[in-house]
Amino acid sequence: MKKVISVLILIAVSVFTVFPVNAADRVLRVHTFELDDFDEIEINNSVGSIDLRLVEGNEIRVEVDIEAQDRYFGREVDVDDIEVGVRMRGDKLILTIDEDKIKAHWYIEMPAVANIEIDMGVGEIDVEIEASNLEVNLGVGEVDIIAPLLTVGEIDLSAGVGDTNIRGTSEVDNSRTVVASESEGYGDGEFSIDVDVGVGDVTVELI
Repeated sequence: MKKVISVLILIAVSVFTVFPVNAADRVLRVHTFELDDFDEIEINNSVGSIDLRLVEGNEIRVEVDIEAQDRYFGREVDVDDIEVGVRMRGDKLILTIDEDKIKAHWYIEMPAVANIEIDMGVGEIDVEIEASNLEVNLGVGEVDIIAPLLTVGEIDLSAGVGDTNIRGTSEVDNSRTVVASESEGYGDGEFSIDVDVGVGDVTVELI
């Protein structure tokens, strides 16, 4: 019962703001969340981009710029009714936009959490992490990750068609076929990075 109350409080204190750029084809959603009730985050997006940056504090700020992508019968999709789905599962905060007729560009500022999961269909993912396990699944696009050498442990990258690269450590094993690429590497820490891309490139830079 205590957990249920905590979840309800989390959703209640979430700040939701709408800045309409154009009522027909573009809108900006803004959410903020306190970290008190969760230590994992999952982000699901169909088409667009995700830019995640580390900040100090106890708050996650999420801005999502949503724009119409395709047309139905000659008219652009009206994005006014498209929201960011917010729910909790255990200690995990789950944020979702599953509409494939729009582009959603996420900008996220957050402190380090234990686990981060990102699942996207098409687009670009640019992530900065610290002491976190990171799992990324991308259908088509590009993934760039910056992480500390001292906190990252095992790194496992795979691209069905494309390139994979790990920089900043000498403990790297690369393998290629005609079109596919895989890279395995190790930092000096214990947190894992696991990235799987169908078509595209993956780069992990340890600093």
